[in-house]
Amino acid sequence: GRLVSMMEKTLHDAPTRSVSAPLAGQHLTAWRVPSGEGYYTVFFMGDTPLGADVRSPVDVEVKKALGE
Repeated sequence: GRLVSMMEKTLHDAPTRSVSAPLAGQHLTAWRVPSGEGYYTVFFMGDTPLGADVRSPVDVEVKKALGE
């Protein structure tokens, strides 16, 4: 529940932007991808946050999929 609330607040103005947060002793990085039925949430869990070298290419692919 906290994760969904955080994502809704953080992504309100930029719904395709990624968010990153500690969760259960690991680090979660997630994207909300709009679809016809609402949103899909795509996430990665790891020992450390995903770096910009990984997040940036994913951001580009999400935007391309949306036609931005």
